[in-house]
Amino acid sequence: MLYKKKNSKYWYTKFELTHNGVRKRFHKSTKETKKSEAEKIELALKQQAWERLINPERTQYRCSDALPIYLQSKQSNRTLAEKKTKLEWWLKKLDNCPIKAITSQTLLSILSHKQGIAVATRNRYLSEIKAFLNFCYRDLEWIDKVPNIRLIKEPPRDFYKLDGTDIKRLLHASPDYLKPVILFALFTGFRRSNILNLCWRNIDFNTGQVYISSSEHKSKSSVATPLSDDAIRLLKAIYHNNSPYVFLNSRNNPIKDIKHYMWKRIVKKAGLEGFRFHDLRHNWCHQHLNAQTPLMALKELGGWKTLEMVQRYAHPNESYLKAHVNNVHAKQVIQDEINALTVAKKSVSKTGEKSECGKKSSHLEVVTEDYVIIGEPQKLKNLLKISRLIMVPEAGLEPARPQRQRILNPSCLPIPPLRQHVHQRFVDVWHYRQEIFWRKCFYYLALSNEHFFNDFKFGKQI
Repeated sequence: MLYKKKNSKYWYTKFELTHNGVRKRFHKSTKETKKSEAEKIELALKQQAWERLINPERTQYRCSDALPIYLQSKQSNRTLAEKKTKLEWWLKKLDNCPIKAITSQTLLSILSHKQGIAVATRNRYLSEIKAFLNFCYRDLEWIDKVPNIRLIKEPPRDFYKLDGTDIKRLLHASPDYLKPVILFALFTGFRRSNILNLCWRNIDFNTGQVYISSSEHKSKSSVATPLSDDAIRLLKAIYHNNSPYVFLNSRNNPIKDIKHYMWKRIVKKAGLEGFRFHDLRHNWCHQHLNAQTPLMALKELGGWKTLEMVQRYAHPNESYLKAHVNNVHAKQVIQDEINALTVAKKSVSKTGEKSECGKKSSHLEVVTEDYVIIGEPQKLKNLLKISRLIMVPEAGLEPARPQRQRILNPSCLPIPPLRQHVHQRFVDVWHYRQEIFWRKCFYYLALSNEHFFNDFKFGKQI
């Protein structure tokens, strides 16, 4: 039984089959808007369901058996010819093998032999065979599962931002019959298919609008878009009665398509290699955005359904962003804090006082009265370890016993000398013992390592 649901344009089928006490019900969408085509799909589904019911062991269906049913269910799709071409290529490479025998390894190994294809083309081929296998799994129930097919993430494509000089070179390199097409794309941002299929009956010069039917628009909904003054002036300049189509070639025939090799030759001559026709739509949106056209208005003019699609085409330039970066101003409290920080910074720079700890670094700085040693922390640690074995004899004092020295974290070493605010008597003793200690260390290290003086830098020779 065929019927339609509310708010749906497709026909649905619902039937029931019984065999040897086994009853099965089927309820599916035919994905067809015409009843005659839906009846054909229903008949094929009944036959397949009956075969599976009387023969529990699944028949070894092949891709050639499912391809006509799949294409029949996609009659309303605009890219039907492209789907058919890709699937026929897959069937030829698969050698019409059973559908159950198709694995992801088989598909990837076949596609690896197709040389010279971009990532996007590879993904389109995999997406098509994946949709075909999903149809065999969900609608036909010929396989138990669909192979795991992963697509490669495509890098975002850049586009050319045309200026006046680039547009002149592009128009000069194009044939005469293509110049109105390029200008109309720059004025309206229409897609190539909508421009080439545009008819005079779709243009209303009184209201200044153009109408595109739902069958021709990508959003599958009718669109009425106002035209700019430049676009209307262009259409009036090329107005003719030779054909119902607006844009004609040199033989007064409708322009069916712009060949890839011809467009490639045009952009190469203009010095814009890599420029696509669709980039004209990007530039149209880019100019509107820089002119501060509201996004909601831009969405309607471009014929997009969501604002996410507008963001794909909207590429603001630096001047546009710079004009809006100061829209939000700081409050008075924040301004006072900024002024206070500025005054504090000036006072510190004048006095030159530094009370904070030194910056973290990979080198250690040791400050003494007579010299400054800068070296790597590990080498200085080794140097201090040697001091445990050194006996420092002093006049009038007992020999100093080895003391355990500890080095601090370089980030916590104070920049000013460590001896400030210490009694002068203790300072003199400390200076004397430190001088004897460093002299002994330098002597023993100089004997063991001739490159010692290259590893450290001295502020004053001893």
